[in-house]
Amino acid sequence: PIFDDPTSQYYNNYIAKLFQFTNGTWVEYPTILPLGGRLPYLTPTGKNKTLKGDISCDIDVPPQSLQDTFRLDVFIYDRALHQSNTVTTSAIILNSQ
Repeated sequence: PIFDDPTSQYYNNYIAKLFQFTNGTWVEYPTILPLGGRLPYLTPTGKNKTLKGDISCDIDVPPQSLQDTFRLDVFIYDRALHQSNTVTTSAIILNSQ
C-alpha cells in the first residue's frame, strides 16, 4: 500500500535529483515536479533474483538553462524500502548552438 499512496516518499521507486553547476559548486536545481518514476514489479525466474538494467527518462529543461551544465544523482527504493547506492552522472553540458 505504501507504493500506491501518491503522497508517500516511496510512491516513485526511482528518484533522480538534478544539480546545476553554479559558481564552481553543484547546487540542486529546483524542479516543479519530482524527477523519477515507478519501475514495474519485476521478479526474475530462477534462483538468482538479482536485477540489472538501464533506466531512461526525458527531462524538460527550461529554455533559459540551455547554456548550463547539469548532472543527475539517481537511486532506487527496493520492495523492503531500502535505498540503493546513489549513481551520479558525469557533467551534462547543454549548448543551444
